Amino acid sequence: MIEIPTSSLSAEALRGVIEEFVTRDGTELGEMDVMYERVVRGLDSGRLKLVFDEVEESCTILDERSYQERCVIAEKMAKAEEDCSDDL
Repeated sequence: MIEIPTSSLSAEALRGVIEEFVTRDGTELGEMDVMYERVVRGLDSGRLKLVFDEVEESCTILDERSYQERCVIAEKMAKAEEDCSDDL
């Protein structure tokens, strides 16, 4: 799990990532602007993180708790893979 600083994306790329995230769960067009603004505020405040998930090979936006949980899972998976390769 790699955190991506929003400042490293162009405004157009960031907008595309946020729009894709907001519409992922079927957000209706009338609600899209409200949800978009909430996500932008969350990213700006640090409550939300833009991340690249190496396992899923995709970008997503997570709250701090979900980010930490996924990091723990990723660390456990990496450790398990390391243990398996040591057995060979």
